[in-house]
Amino acid sequence: VVVTTSTTSGTNLLTGNNPVTERIYPLLDMDILEESFENILDQRGLEKFVDEVARENHLQKLAVAYIKENPDKFLKLAALKFFAFYSPLSTPMGHGDVVKKEGKITVENFSLGAINVVYFPFMLILYGGIILFFVYGIRTKIKTKTNFTKIAFLTLLIITLNHMVFIAESRHRFPFDPLLIVFAAGGYYYYYYYYW
Repeated sequence: VVVTTSTTSGTNLLTGNNPVTERIYPLLDMDILEESFENILDQRGLEKFVDEVARENHLQKLAVAYIKENPDKFLKLAALKFFAFYSPLSTPMGHGDVVKKEGKITVENFSLGAINVVYFPFMLILYGGIILFFVYGIRTKIKTKTNFTKIAFLTLLIITLNHMVFIAESRHRFPFDPLLIVFAAGGYYYYYYYYW
């Protein structure tokens, strides 16, 4: 059973779980798969804007079939999506050409996006610190057992798991960065207060 999170849940599930994704993610923007999905749906006679529910159900069935046939690849992609979601690098990471060589999809002429080249050292220090102090802060706050901490932690956990199943890009995390920063500030406070 897959919980529908949007009217494009089938598209999002298949985008995150297919043989091409395991070759090009998180290097390239996954929107390049849209044309392939449209071709699959056109072959099934499912018209855009007319059969939206049927289209999404069909894509969802393809994704679930892939997951059932490849549980090891699903878990590998889920771990990769976790790291892409919380990465200091912007995902997708850059640009390149998708080519088929010897029956396998690969990325050629890949170049790291300008934002990752210019801002990576800054983001590594900034976001690395936020993640370290967040982990310390959440660990410390969970011991206090406040309802806010439990709700905030569960919210982040559910959102993270959702992105590990569907598809994750760093921009999907941005609305939750303030919550991470609040716990990181708490972690910094506890660390400074108790160890300095």
